Amino acid sequence: MLQNRFDWHESIKAVEREYWAVRIAVERLVESAARDPNVLGTGPKPRDLVSADENLEGTYLIRMFAKFETGVRSYWRTLKPRSRASVEILVDRVADKRSIPIDVTQGVHAVRQYRNRLVHERDQAVEHITIADARSRLATYLARLPLMWDA
Repeated sequence: MLQNRFDWHESIKAVEREYWAVRIAVERLVESAARDPNVLGTGPKPRDLVSADENLEGTYLIRMFAKFETGVRSYWRTLKPRSRASVEILVDRVADKRSIPIDVTQGVHAVRQYRNRLVHERDQAVEHITIADARSRLATYLARLPLMWDA
């Protein structure tokens, strides 16, 4: 299990790098399929590629937030081993314990709300957050955690 905040930062950055690698691959495949639809083989159709392209950033944002949540839970378990708070409450409790500024905490909640909209396919109006912005907001929060913890 990762035990320091730099490992958690790196884990989140790795998700973003993977997103960009797949983004480039999908763009190239879209170009290839436009020239030759047979490049997709017998399974996927061009509309599936369009759907994959449209959902790509959201998919990786969901994965990124999952890494973040796991890291924050890992830290919190060192303080409250039996606690099973929702992620919303967890973020607030850790913020209180670590004196994390409200604007940083609100940034994480904005990412969480956007993630919830994607996961639960809600029509609620929430701020659209890019994967780069999500990484920045989550990393800013993680930077307020101790360098090392045992979990």
